[in-house]
Amino acid sequence: MAHRNNKLVIFVISLILLFATIQLQAQNIEISFFTMQLRPTFDDYFLPLFEEFEKAHPGVKIKWLDHPATNYETKLLTSFMGDNPPDVVNLTPQMLPSFASRSVLLPLEGVVPKEIIEIYYPNVVSDACTYGGKIYALPWYLAGAVAMVNMNIFKEAGMTEKDIPATYDELVDVAKVIHEKTDKFAFFPIYTEAASMHGMLFVRGIPILDETQTKAIFNVPKSVETFKFWIDFYKNGLTPREALTATHRRPIELYKSGKLAIFHNGAQFLKLIQSDSPEVYNNTVVRPCMYWKDNELYTIDVQNLTIAAKCKNPKLAAEFAAFVTNGENQLKFCKIVTIVPSVIKAAEDPFFTEVEDTPLGLARKYIAAQIKKGVVVRFPEKNSAKLIKAMDDITEKVGLGQITPEEGIKQAEDKWNEILRK
Repeated sequence: MAHRNNKLVIFVISLILLFATIQLQAQNIEISFFTMQLRPTFDDYFLPLFEEFEKAHPGVKIKWLDHPATNYETKLLTSFMGDNPPDVVNLTPQMLPSFASRSVLLPLEGVVPKEIIEIYYPNVVSDACTYGGKIYALPWYLAGAVAMVNMNIFKEAGMTEKDIPATYDELVDVAKVIHEKTDKFAFFPIYTEAASMHGMLFVRGIPILDETQTKAIFNVPKSVETFKFWIDFYKNGLTPREALTATHRRPIELYKSGKLAIFHNGAQFLKLIQSDSPEVYNNTVVRPCMYWKDNELYTIDVQNLTIAAKCKNPKLAAEFAAFVTNGENQLKFCKIVTIVPSVIKAAEDPFFTEVEDTPLGLARKYIAAQIKKGVVVRFPEKNSAKLIKAMDDITEKVGLGQITPEEGIKQAEDKWNEILRK
């Protein structure tokens, strides 16, 4: 009898130890969150956010791993090649193919309910979060651009706010008047930095690659027309001669100095203009970005959240990613930094629709309204640096008159296909 009692005691103790171990494990789940250059600037936003999630999930701890933008992708790839990559990871759409093609990301269809996916802008999900027909990311915060317009230059040219061009089609006539009457310039396009011409084709809705993403197909009449439009804009003296090889820094320098009438960029530049050039800021009005009459599209930048394929708690990690990117939390983030949400309902909040009549308030309104017609400029994952250089080199040749726009588009497509075949 004593022997039997001893066995019973041992069994009960074993059960107690087993349940204690399970409970201990349940209380020590760690979800690592890898972000790009957010600390310490946004600690006051994120730390309470993590605490809220942890409170709703007893035993779960969020481990925040934040890294500078420099070498971010390289650092991440190294982590993913190991046995313990971070669980929830901040990626851009441009980085996504590099990771998804290596099968280190988890497709989200099985872990994120369809009704969650449907809260985000569908064009953002398809453009920024998808690879090979599968959804690999939840869209997080977005950035867009507006047109900042120096009304002093318009007045000097004898024009009013009614003359601000809404489309690129209207820009040429306005640019001619401004240059003739003020010797200043209306607009400063970037031609040969980071394949800018590729972006100009993209925003016209021109397909760049076939469905397999392995063959360039942009040698079409609309591409030639677009190329010719911008090259003529340059050759006809409607933008400075330096524009052909300038970087993105030059237009803001000219705008701040009062020599450029229209500047396209993110709302954060309004604060820079306000601090560096108060007079220019005080004479700045904000409008939506210019677009093409035949295809109203706007470029947007997107930050995503993805889940590692090796994640030990994928459903919990996906729940955390959905929590960070939900409408309420994105809206809070948008109120402390000049970004817009990827959640449809959040972008329709009065914070974006009923704004103060200031440059920053109007910028917020216009960018949010542009999201539903936004496109994300992406390059093929393979040999992207070579593709960019090829496009920039050929654009410069066209600008210098060494080849025609028709020849330029054909040569660019041929060169891209040569690179893509390697």
